[in-house]
Amino acid sequence: MNLQVKRRAGDEVSGRRSRGEEQIVVFKLGDEDYGIEIRQVREIIRKRAITPVPRQPPYVEGVINVRGTIIPVINLRKRFGLKGEFPENPNTVIVDSVDGMVGILVDSVSEVIRLPRDRIHPPPSIASGMEGEYLRGICRIDDQLLLYLDVEKILSKATPVATLYSGSQLGPPTHTGLSLLNRDEQKVLNAIPATGASKTRLIRKVKFGKGKFDKSLASLSRKGLVKISKDGDRRVIRRTTLHPS
Repeated sequence: MNLQVKRRAGDEVSGRRSRGEEQIVVFKLGDEDYGIEIRQVREIIRKRAITPVPRQPPYVEGVINVRGTIIPVINLRKRFGLKGEFPENPNTVIVDSVDGMVGILVDSVSEVIRLPRDRIHPPPSIASGMEGEYLRGICRIDDQLLLYLDVEKILSKATPVATLYSGSQLGPPTHTGLSLLNRDEQKVLNAIPATGASKTRLIRKVKFGKGKFDKSLASLSRKGLVKISKDGDRRVIRRTTLHPS
């Protein structure tokens, strides 16, 4: 499955959701079936060379290069504390998060299914452990159970992954973290002088609309690359020390 297939499959997602259906990407970890909502999936790729990153928890495998974009990769087996090893050619599911794209390493991706919402049941109160914490629900498909995951919860608590975007876990400041920014974020960050600047000045400099600028600035702030402070009666946007000059 590739990005083009995903987009074709997603063309009618809105209409299907209005009819009470979910589109779910199904993958395997060991003998268990898991699923995530297709709108959260950007691409599915075969495993490729992963570059380890120092001082990360065991479930962060490192980073991969996907067409020039450096993406952190989470080992979902390790994240859930599951035993066993990946097959020889596992899949990496590239998903969108508030901090950027993240790769999720899984055994294999099997299919994309459409499932009526009334067949998605809330997780039982006895669900516990790492998997239970991240469940959106449990689905029954024929005689099989599918664990429907909440990707946002998985990624929001994987805080060391977010720090990869700022370079704070990479030792001395380098451009490694900056390569994870999108083009708009890089343009805003590069426009900020060493002494800082007002929002109005930066908007004029990058020639963005207010909405587009605010979105990039908010993302940079979450990644720890900028801070906004008061200087007298005005607010000044400055780069943090994590950004190389």
